Amino acid sequence: YNLENTFKCDEIFIIMMLPGIDMFRLFLERLSKGFNPFRADNRHIHHLLINKIGYFRTLISLQGIIISQIYFYNLFNSLIIITFFITLYILFIFIVSKK
Repeated sequence: YNLENTFKCDEIFIIMMLPGIDMFRLFLERLSKGFNPFRADNRHIHHLLINKIGYFRTLISLQGIIISQIYFYNLFNSLIIITFFITLYILFIFIVSKK
């Protein structure tokens, strides 16, 4: 870890932001419907995208989103970028999860 080729704490947070927001959304959704929040289902963002656009496009899309947000965060190095991406994620998940 002394080589400076490691991820910063902010970058790790950005990488884990989409799965975290999706997990929190599903947790609240399951609780509101009276289901066990720890039971597995196919309502995660990647399952919804696979059903709509296919596996390969889902893989490329989600990786592109994560890589672009790390790029913009390193370019501007601002907390506003993280807030912007959290808002984008919430909108993205809301749009994709609609039937």
